Amino acid sequence: MLERNGSLGKKILVSGGTRCNVLPRAVRPKADYHTEATFPLLHAILKGWSLEEARRWLTEDIGLQLKLEEDTSKWFPADDSARGVRDALLHKALSLGVDIRCGSTVQSVSSESGHWKCMDSAGQVHESEQLVVATGGLSYPSLGTDGIGHRIAAQLGHRIVPTYPALTPLAGPHPAGEVLAGLSLPEATLTIKEQNKTLLESKKKGFLFTHKGFSGPSVLDLSHLFSRPRGSSEPELIVNWVSMSAQEWEVVMREEGTRSGLNVTNFLKRLLPNRLAEALTKELNLQATKQSQLTKTQRKELIEGLTQYRLKVTGTMGYKYAEVTGGGVDLTEITANLQSKIHPNLYFCGEILDVFGPVGGYNFYWAWLTGRTAGISLSNKT
Repeated sequence: MLERNGSLGKKILVSGGTRCNVLPRAVRPKADYHTEATFPLLHAILKGWSLEEARRWLTEDIGLQLKLEEDTSKWFPADDSARGVRDALLHKALSLGVDIRCGSTVQSVSSESGHWKCMDSAGQVHESEQLVVATGGLSYPSLGTDGIGHRIAAQLGHRIVPTYPALTPLAGPHPAGEVLAGLSLPEATLTIKEQNKTLLESKKKGFLFTHKGFSGPSVLDLSHLFSRPRGSSEPELIVNWVSMSAQEWEVVMREEGTRSGLNVTNFLKRLLPNRLAEALTKELNLQATKQSQLTKTQRKELIEGLTQYRLKVTGTMGYKYAEVTGGGVDLTEITANLQSKIHPNLYFCGEILDVFGPVGGYNFYWAWLTGRTAGISLSNKT
């Protein structure tokens, strides 16, 4: 195994806030994973190893103790230690006799007389009958990723679906131009629309204002739609701040309007964080208006701002902050056992492929599954 970094598993160590969310509780392949390929191609790979089988592998073969977070539907190591996950995997590999060579950066790959040759940055050539490319994508370049695997695959004749940062924070101004960094809305839900048509709705709640824009699970899960070129029209990011419907807000406003003399800002502070309430009423010029004195038009505009607020997105935070890479090696050019259809004895697995899932352990499941599939496939040929 050739590893360009000085140690293994750097991405594992930073995942899940250093807790390492190893698996999701459940997977809906068609709804949860994104790829340019047709679903049958993706499904042919995913059906090779179930989520339950992956969990048993982590506990019984690797020796991890896991716990399920009921509120997030995520599996974590019982001790919340990403380092423990990395160390357990490394120990297992070493116990099986894997020859790990850290600090070996592959510069070129070629095939001669049925043998693969990998030349590293020191000029040393490593030969093998079979080759697995598991270099990841372009996300988190500080961890050593630079797209070398995509370049190698392209040089070997594989089509690369154009790559883009996925699960990445978005950039843009906050309501009323205020600075709301650090403000979290755990119940917020998002919708992406384009030309008034809904493209995607967030499957998760959770929204965070950052110094340069927005993050949180709901934002990350939809961010890829702002990373990919979509022609002349731009998608819109629409947020419901507390997951209350327009009808529910209407009822609350009418009931409160008959019982209190609060202005709109103080009324909203009962249900929203103070800074957001102030920003929204400032933007609508309702700071001094009493809630009971709202006109029909003002009430309508306020409810729209609470349930269908249009956030301006100026861009994404790119690969530097992206958790995964979208795009990659085209699934149509590999078999269900991850072998290249162009070159015998060449395999791809993990993030280098044109597949990614949402936050919550889905991309680790893809990594474990495809790594296992490729490994079993090549071992059956030796």
